Amino acid sequence: MNSTENKNGKRTRERAGIGFTDNASAKRYEMDYEDGPEIYSSKFIDLQGYQAEMYEDIEKVYLQDEQKRFDKYVAGKMKNEMRREAKLDLEEENRGKLEELKMKLKVDWAKKCAEEKKEEGEEVVKLREELRAVQEKNRMLEEELKALRGESGRGEVAADALLSLTEGVAGGEGEK
Repeated sequence: MNSTENKNGKRTRERAGIGFTDNASAKRYEMDYEDGPEIYSSKFIDLQGYQAEMYEDIEKVYLQDEQKRFDKYVAGKMKNEMRREAKLDLEEENRGKLEELKMKLKVDWAKKCAEEKKEEGEEVVKLREELRAVQEKNRMLEEELKALRGESGRGEVAADALLSLTEGVAGGEGEK
């Protein structure tokens, strides 16, 4: 082996330079090389085959584990996605039902308002008819009053009394 002494007096291996030889590639074991004796090379090939099988088994187990992890991950994601979609579907369904109820409520409210207006309209018509009847009665009484004034000279006193009576009657009926 090529070696030199360093400053401390220790021997070190030469790394480069004139006369450098590297013994690292020297054959230490005959099994390491296929060009050795026949028995060693066949054992080496067998060991290489065994090592390849081990690597394949390790790869298979690793891939199975990775596949399981991936399947679990995908299943979890799909489960979350399905839950989210179900929630959205439920919200959409609820929104539709809410819209239906809202429309039904609007229709019911409109019907109720129409009925109230109809009742109010009927009441207004009834009140108008009563008003016409009172006005007609008032007009007839005024005509009688004029007729009485014209017949008698003292009709003014009687007419005033009758007028006060008619105003009381008209006022009493109008208050109803």
